[in-house]
Amino acid sequence: MELRVFGARESVRHRLARAMTSWRRPIANAESRAAGIAVIEDALFTLVLGSVMVWLVWSAIRGESSAAAVVVGVVAARQIQHAMVETIYGIGGEGGLLDTARLVRRIRWLERLAEEIGRQYDGTLPPPEQLRTGIALESVSFTYAGAKRPALREVELVIQPGEVVAIVGENGAGKSTLVKLLTGLCRPTEGRITLDGTDLAELSIHDWRQQCTAAFQDFATFEFTLREAVATGDLDGKPHDIAVTQALGEANADDLAATLPAGLDSQLGARWDSGVGLSGGQWQKIALARGLVRRQPLLTSLDEPTAALDAVTEHAMFDRFAQMARASSERGAITLLVTHRFATTAMADRIVVLSNGRLSEQGTHEDLMATGGQYAELYRLQAKGYQ
Repeated sequence: MELRVFGARESVRHRLARAMTSWRRPIANAESRAAGIAVIEDALFTLVLGSVMVWLVWSAIRGESSAAAVVVGVVAARQIQHAMVETIYGIGGEGGLLDTARLVRRIRWLERLAEEIGRQYDGTLPPPEQLRTGIALESVSFTYAGAKRPALREVELVIQPGEVVAIVGENGAGKSTLVKLLTGLCRPTEGRITLDGTDLAELSIHDWRQQCTAAFQDFATFEFTLREAVATGDLDGKPHDIAVTQALGEANADDLAATLPAGLDSQLGARWDSGVGLSGGQWQKIALARGLVRRQPLLTSLDEPTAALDAVTEHAMFDRFAQMARASSERGAITLLVTHRFATTAMADRIVVLSNGRLSEQGTHEDLMATGGQYAELYRLQAKGYQ
């Protein structure tokens, strides 16, 4: 999801391809030469011994072959059989020519499928540079492929420009699905989503994702340098060291660069030479920084990005995110906070409660607590666990 929201798929894919090609090229060349030579040798061996066997049989029929020649012929036949097996295996066995051809065919099929799916997102209109009437969900439903029931059902919701909205609900309520729809990772199976009245499907999905940023609970651990792992969140903007350092600070990870041996140039991942192993919390802070390095997005989605952090740290960071969001409200920027920890929801302008894919409640923390509905019940149950 991060690769798609940040528009970093092609960059990371090409980088991975270059690294794999560079690493595998000497091995692949040697294996190719060895396989080619082996096939040629086996083919020549089979041809020569086959010719000898034909000659011996013909000589035996004419009474010109000795017993020794016949024995030699039998031994040669076994050698021919072995050579033929090797030749056939080299063509049709595991890792052989046919196996390679099947793999290439599957890769080409996958590439054609990706192109076909990409054509479905054929919007061409540019997204607005400033939200004036906000984002509206009109009877939006979504069902994952193969699922028996919708993940979201007939959701009607208007998010005002500049709003900080907390999305809460039990597991499977549809919170992450809503974020995927808003960022264009998925398209509604029913209904539509509009930005300032324009259907999201009519917008260029690439350009809209350039106006979005996100941090997810299921984040990627890019084993790049620290600078690159953060800057991947805004490749189009080519963030400099000041922007990277600022994003790390906003993600409460400003001390990370100082503690790593080479600062922003430190290689992440213990599997690499001079690489540094990180804890789950440190990786999550880097993912948060990656989601914050893009400056002035129109939509910021924080989908439980602090699950590996303690409740106090999460509350402080969400409070910081809310302040940052309100500071950029003049552009109508919208911030979504998805969390299971209800203590952080009070700072939002509005709370949206999802239940079984439906919007069950919405309002401020005070309003929902006074109503005494599902939100109030879940809030009290969670608060009781801390008492």
